[in-house]
Amino acid sequence: MKKLRSFTIIEILITMLISAVVISIAYTGLTMLNRQFARSQSRMKQIGQYRLLSGALQRDFDRADCIRDTIDDSHLVLGRLDTMVYYSFQPNGMVRRTLIVPGAIAGINDTFVIPTQVLGQIYISDSVRLVQQISLRSLVNGDSVLLTQNKAYSAQQVLLVDSEGVTLIGDR
Repeated sequence: MKKLRSFTIIEILITMLISAVVISIAYTGLTMLNRQFARSQSRMKQIGQYRLLSGALQRDFDRADCIRDTIDDSHLVLGRLDTMVYYSFQPNGMVRRTLIVPGAIAGINDTFVIPTQVLGQIYISDSVRLVQQISLRSLVNGDSVLLTQNKAYSAQQVLLVDSEGVTLIGDR
């Protein structure tokens, strides 16, 4: 009778043990890589939200004829002849709401999920309470980031605001 060449049970067990160790190492590495990717993606999302917020705020500041804040500093109102933009500051982020003035048509609502706090505003003067500069502090990936926006008003824009702070831009 011919002898068959085959593996012994011990050789098969050792092979299975080595395979199990290699598979568990690969699985652990893949899990760690997946967690790192999720953290990286979360950071990039926050950075993207901050850049969108910064860009929208800059664009709205540049386009606005007048910028006002509320008494409790929880809202910022940017006005143009045909559009009003409201920024609402909340603990977990900001909401940007656009209204078309002639018919008070609701426009676009944007939500920026970045904790943002108003640090302060600088006004043109005490009698004309137009916001000239606003400083915000945002929390991006655990880091505190200062965001400052400036508005340069023309003399005509300042003269179109009466001493009570009521905008006369719509009366042109």
